Amino acid sequence: MLDHWPAPLRQGLFKLVGVDWAGQLLNRAWRTGRGDLHGMLDCLFRRNRFDITVENAERLDEVDSCIVAGNHPHGLFDGLALAWLASQNGRETRVIARHFLNVFKPLRRVFLAVRLDSQRRSVSGRASFEAAQDWLNHGGRLVMTPAGGLSRAKPFWGRARDPAWRTGIVRLAQSTGKPIVLVDIAMPESPIRQLLHSLHPIARAVVQVWAYRLGKHQTIHLRVVDVIQPEELPVDRPLPEQAAWLQHKLQPSG
Repeated sequence: MLDHWPAPLRQGLFKLVGVDWAGQLLNRAWRTGRGDLHGMLDCLFRRNRFDITVENAERLDEVDSCIVAGNHPHGLFDGLALAWLASQNGRETRVIARHFLNVFKPLRRVFLAVRLDSQRRSVSGRASFEAAQDWLNHGGRLVMTPAGGLSRAKPFWGRARDPAWRTGIVRLAQSTGKPIVLVDIAMPESPIRQLLHSLHPIARAVVQVWAYRLGKHQTIHLRVVDVIQPEELPVDRPLPEQAAWLQHKLQPSG
């Protein structure tokens, strides 16, 4: 990110927006967590006394390698909470995440970067898909938010819902034979957060990092809703309809 900028200018910008501070925090959390994703996230959540509760965790415990998929109400801590859940009990886990987060070294160890265009389509080519496929085929767990975009409320003070899910989750399940574990992520509704969602993803991440730096607390409830085997997918339908079927399992209309 910003690799073409002169080094002094880039470093000055990183200090100004808090990237340097976040990098130091993540490095400390990685060391405190003994080089483990779950340990690092545990350290980050404890700093601000996050209140994270889990419902039906035993349903996830029953499966090994899988795709852990959830809705995307926050933009930062929802995905991290999903990774925290998936990586419990030492489960090897990787997270599909936006490419700009790879500016942080600890995250490069556990994130599979994807670059999205304005229509939430991957522009990373087959490389991102094949990396995720390879991870699953080698027995790991993969965390993703299939919408590729944030839950939005219309009007902005209403209930937030994901945009239509992309088809990557369906293609991964079918190509690897791995089950999909659907997890509902509930966080308090926030009109201010909905306004923040209109910002550029990098600007939004900077605002959220500063809120965390200043001690903002989060309440997150994770509920394992269902475990979908690949053969349960409605394979007679087009891929977008299969993705919509999955999304409806997690977020029924109405």
